[in-house]
Amino acid sequence: MQKEQIKVELSINGLKVVVGYEFLENISYNMPDIKENKKVLEILANSDDFEVRRSISRYDNLNKNTIDILLQDTDNDVVQNLLNNRDIAKFITQEQVENIFTQDNIYLLETLGRNVDDFQSCNVCKLIDKFIKHPNARARGSVLYHRSNLNLQQLELLTNDNDALIASEARKQLKDKKS
Repeated sequence: MQKEQIKVELSINGLKVVVGYEFLENISYNMPDIKENKKVLEILANSDDFEVRRSISRYDNLNKNTIDILLQDTDNDVVQNLLNNRDIAKFITQEQVENIFTQDNIYLLETLGRNVDDFQSCNVCKLIDKFIKHPNARARGSVLYHRSNLNLQQLELLTNDNDALIASEARKQLKDKKS
């Protein structure tokens, strides 16, 4: 993913002012989160400044291309911000989620699992099944965060988990669901 240095020109009543990277960071942090700024946010998503990308990854009014650009970011915080954003999660596709699984980044997988209900463009049941089969306990346990999304069969599988905390929480949720 090619990042670029963004050139910022500021004009005040026709007088041009020279600004540096900190000004761009401040702009990206303070820009109004409105649909009219979607194209500017897309340009900023390609910035070589991670602080700029982190700032805009918190915005709700991102277009699909900007979301795609930011989901491929090497900065975990950028991707995590998107995965934690309910307004953005509904636009994240099954393919994009599969790419996150391929990276096997437990930090991001845990965030994805905790928010799995929000990914409306994905097959949530299949995602949960992938989490249940994951070798890492943090990834497996993350789907227990939302009680509503696991079915009885999935909870049954987790009651036999090697991790005592996961098995205990799954038994508790299974008991609650059956009653």
